[in-house]
Amino acid sequence: MSGAPPSTPPLHIGSEPGQGWYARNGWLVEAAWSPAPRLGYPHVAHFAPGSVSFPLSLRPWAPGDRMRMSYGIKKVKKVLLEARIPADRRDGVPVVADAAGTVRWIPGVAEPYATAPEAGRKPPTCCVEVRVVRDTPHLADIRNHADIPNHADRGGPV
Repeated sequence: MSGAPPSTPPLHIGSEPGQGWYARNGWLVEAAWSPAPRLGYPHVAHFAPGSVSFPLSLRPWAPGDRMRMSYGIKKVKKVLLEARIPADRRDGVPVVADAAGTVRWIPGVAEPYATAPEAGRKPPTCCVEVRVVRDTPHLADIRNHADIPNHADRGGPV
């Protein structure tokens, strides 16, 4: 894709502080340890220590991937089909997977599983924050709403 950042290998997120970037097919995603989650952003997911098995991987989805949902496990391909993402646009869609390889989040497509604090519990004091910094120009058309904005207006790196 013209003007797209170069592809990078999968990003592995360990249990130690740090920051990294993942770029592929027009997606630019940042992962970093954060002191506390910023709640209410649909393009951001938080993974608290103890809620997932580390290391996490930020990588493109692959055939056979399965995603943990609130009601069970579903094939990622089916999740992408149900989101009406055309086959020619599925390549490179990033996922966050845990150490077992189970997909925990598909940015802009499916909500993260078990990353928010339970009702009545305080949010964690630190977490891994994964956020979409820039997405493909056609993503808004695919989703038919702007829940994954371009972050140039927020001062984020683009």
